[in-house]
Amino acid sequence: MPEQPLHEFLAAAAIDPAVHALRPDYRALLLAADGLEPGGDAGGAVDELVAAAEAHARALLAELGSSVAVRRRLVGAP
Repeated sequence: MPEQPLHEFLAAAAIDPAVHALRPDYRALLLAADGLEPGGDAGGAVDELVAAAEAHARALLAELGSSVAVRRRLVGAP
C-alpha cells in the first residue's frame, strides 16, 4: 500500500468536535517531516533532531504558559 503524502495527512487532521465542546481553547500543532527513518542512521542523528525539536516546542509552549503534551507519532515507520 502506498504511503499517504504528508500534505494529505496534514489536511485530514482534525480536532474532534467533542474536544472543542469541552475545551474551546484547545489547540494542536502538527509538524511533519518527510524522508526520515527512525533509527535508520548509524549515529541516531534523526532521533536526536526530532527530540531536540520536541524539547524546543515544549520550551516555547511553557513560555506561553501552555500546559500541553508534545507527542511523537511516526507515520509510515517500519
